[in-house]
Amino acid sequence: MSAILRSSKIVSVLLIFVLVSGCSWFGGKKSSSQARGDSRSLEVPPELTQPKTSDSMTIPVVTPEQAGYGPRPADQQTAVVDTALLPRPAGARVVQVGDLRWAELEGRPETIWQEAQGFFRSLGFEVSYEDAQVGILETNWLSNRSYRNIGFFKSLFGGLTVTGLRDRYRIRLERTDDPAITRMYLVHQGLIEDVIEDNAGENINRLWRWRPNDPELEAEVLQRFLVFRGLDEKQAEEVTAPQPRVERAVLRDVSGGQLVVVNDTFARTWRRVGVAIDRLGLIVDDRNRSEGLYYLSLSDDFIEQHKDDSGVLKKWFGGDDEKKASKKFVLKLEERGETTTVSLHDQNGQLDNSSTAKMLNEQLYQQLH
Repeated sequence: MSAILRSSKIVSVLLIFVLVSGCSWFGGKKSSSQARGDSRSLEVPPELTQPKTSDSMTIPVVTPEQAGYGPRPADQQTAVVDTALLPRPAGARVVQVGDLRWAELEGRPETIWQEAQGFFRSLGFEVSYEDAQVGILETNWLSNRSYRNIGFFKSLFGGLTVTGLRDRYRIRLERTDDPAITRMYLVHQGLIEDVIEDNAGENINRLWRWRPNDPELEAEVLQRFLVFRGLDEKQAEEVTAPQPRVERAVLRDVSGGQLVVVNDTFARTWRRVGVAIDRLGLIVDDRNRSEGLYYLSLSDDFIEQHKDDSGVLKKWFGGDDEKKASKKFVLKLEERGETTTVSLHDQNGQLDNSSTAKMLNEQLYQQLH
């Protein structure tokens, strides 16, 4: 009797188990992975240990609102930042007058400043001088070949690279009337290596001398900067494409000195003169745009660059006139109808007619015409 009772209990338990789980056995539906047996745990060979698991690789569930397909709650809208999957190309407008050009970029000066630093470091340059107050950043000297063969520019310009060349760049930023637009000037300075052998060919001296700034190289690096900021390569090429050259300035002798007469407005001439000063490597001690004045000094680099010019800058390198020489000039811009005059004055406000001033006037004319 006890055996029959025990058997009936077992049958009852089995019956209850079948009834409870029947819904999953017969009424449920298995996924394709369950049907294939993929739900089994990973079998690890005996000689290996079971890998540790965590939530670090778990793919989170993202709601449509979080994915950007729907509105965010009001309390989260202030936390939205520019984190699009692909960067939105930053707008750029390049103004070109002859060989002089500058860019007007979407972005505040503080942002462009940081981008310029990162851009030049990405090319291998180091920032050798910077003054955030006046918006000037200057790189160190770098071999021409070491930074030009990078990315798609290697195919475009790789054949033009030459050993024995060094380059450095200066960036100058200006605020505009629109707080969201920054004006940027980029200028190039270059060196070329001279190899000098003695008559016997036993001793070789390598000297670096200045070479003219390269407007095409300026355009190339500006183009690369625009691509670095997110502009499409074709767009960057289009906005930096050279324009037909038009004669825009003349150098005139007047009583007591010289004038460079520029066939352009004061505002545009002011900007062009700023680029010319950067290219020549002169130092801007101060400036007053409302009065049209640049207060300039001759840099050591400028003097070194021109010390061998015939009859020019002799006073800096010996002779009785050295003590009388002044390294400082006042550059004055005056609007006269549809033209703007550019003239060099001494510290007393008189038109400077020295040999150095004449050389500077010629250099300015070459940049502005």
